[in-house]
Amino acid sequence: METRELGAFGEHLAWTHLEEKGYRLVEKNYRTEFGEVDLICLDPEDEIVFVEVKTRESLESGYPEDSVHPGKLKHLENAADCFLQDRHLDRRPYRFDVVAIIITEAAPEIVHLIGV
Repeated sequence: METRELGAFGEHLAWTHLEEKGYRLVEKNYRTEFGEVDLICLDPEDEIVFVEVKTRESLESGYPEDSVHPGKLKHLENAADCFLQDRHLDRRPYRFDVVAIIITEAAPEIVHLIGV
């Protein structure tokens, strides 16, 4: 699978996983000058959740969640600030999650890391 196709497939799997857990989608692929937020959701308690999705077809490059380094988190925080200010939601509670997916022959392995 090509990189863009793999990313889109991973985002679809991540959203399906979150939806099953009671999350509601607010926006997909929110773009700012600081980068993109893959998914913005409301969790079952109505907390805003900014989700970074990482998908891999193998572990040759390591676990997907390991690629969410401090620099990536800083870009995510800046993009989240833009979203919150644009929507006048800067007083609402929010957090950052990572959904890490490994595509296997049997079934995708999905790990949801809450509050990274």
